[in-house]
Amino acid sequence: MDHILSAARRRAVLAIAQQQALVRQEFEKQMGELNQAMNELRDLFVNAAKLEGDGWAFAQNAVNEIVLRQVEKVEPEVLADVGPGPETQANEEA
Repeated sequence: MDHILSAARRRAVLAIAQQQALVRQEFEKQMGELNQAMNELRDLFVNAAKLEGDGWAFAQNAVNEIVLRQVEKVEPEVLADVGPGPETQANEEA
């Protein structure tokens, strides 16, 4: 009897895992389509408003209105010369 239950549990776990994979794939597909649509909408607004430059993105302002803001791409800097942070220094002192 335990063998039958164990096999049934394995089949159930496998079926659930397959369903989760299908849901995840559909979610990722839908998110990709939504991102593409939002990018197209952003480009439409940027062109209609004749905004110059790159890096425009949707954002919320202080009163929760959706606005376009120009966002600069910031390249990550190497912080090798900075040294340890305050939490590291506190740990070393303890």
